[in-house]
Amino acid sequence: MARLKAESRDAAILLSPFFVFLAVFMIYPLIASFYFTLNDLALSDLKPVFIGIANYIELFSDKLFQQALLQTLAYLTFHTAVGVPFGLAIALLFNEEFRGRGFARACLLIPWATPPIVAAMLMYILLNAGFGPVIYGFEMVGLLPTQFTIFGNPNLALLGLAFVSLWKSSPLFAFIFLSGLQNLPSEVVESARVYGASSVAIFRRITFPFLKPVLAVNCILSGILALSGTQAFDIVIGITNGGPGYRTYMLYFLAWNQAFPWNRLGYGSTIAYVVTIIAVVFALVLLKIWYRRK
Repeated sequence: MARLKAESRDAAILLSPFFVFLAVFMIYPLIASFYFTLNDLALSDLKPVFIGIANYIELFSDKLFQQALLQTLAYLTFHTAVGVPFGLAIALLFNEEFRGRGFARACLLIPWATPPIVAAMLMYILLNAGFGPVIYGFEMVGLLPTQFTIFGNPNLALLGLAFVSLWKSSPLFAFIFLSGLQNLPSEVVESARVYGASSVAIFRRITFPFLKPVLAVNCILSGILALSGTQAFDIVIGITNGGPGYRTYMLYFLAWNQAFPWNRLGYGSTIAYVVTIIAVVFALVLLKIWYRRK
């Protein structure tokens, strides 16, 4: 008993830095920000005025919030429906034996390792309508009209941001899928090949069912990145700053805009909490679908 108490005490001492970090940088901000949602609070004076759930009620009549919500959901759907399958395709390709595979895998890390704001500025330069070399090259060969713009086009700007985000996120999805493929029982695959199963049949009957837990993880990760990750803020502020008009406003960016440039910390905190709720619901729905299929 004395030894157990000593081990528990030592464990508590070793874990205390983690608990301090958790309390200071996660638990306290969550509690404080929720308190802000119940107050009318401006950064200019920081004197909270309790208003209850008025900030939450205001969301229902805020047209900009409604637009940002729809655009966020569209961005999330595209990011998950395209990015995760694309990451799976990359993982299947890089799982095959070929010369230079190690170097190719290392290069695959570059987009994910690039800081989001750096990636945003890089893509802004490459795809700029005035001086972007990629757009200029396509215009020179006649594939695009002169002065074609992606981020300045209200109908293409959000899609352009989604592609930039996929350029960063897909390598991460690919490496997560690749870790699952490394654990795939090779003897099962070899047996299927011996009995004449095609590559498509092996993928449908063996590989894909084995990767379903990894697929669920990637889908949840994709949703979190699209809702409240750096892809939902850095890329927006680095390329379009919410424009043209409000066509690339998303909830996370709107929450920051309300809290800081527009000096409405309470209302901005409310939007941030709504983003958190959406992220939790998204994850729970995916997990529910996953366990139901099991």
